[in-house]
Amino acid sequence: FTFQLDNNLKHKDKSTLQLLTKKTLNIPEWPSYCFDLNLLENLWQDLTNCCLAMINNQFDKA
Repeated sequence: FTFQLDNNLKHKDKSTLQLLTKKTLNIPEWPSYCFDLNLLENLWQDLTNCCLAMINNQFDKA
């Protein structure tokens, strides 16, 4: 079984990792922050870019 952590410090605590490995869980190594793997962050960035583009278009027309 593979268990994915989000690299939060409390999840990477030594005691937490020991407990999870005792339960025979496979815990892959992830970069500390990988924007491409965080879909929600990508969605927020796309939404922000869209909103800014709409605002800029309104000011250009005025």
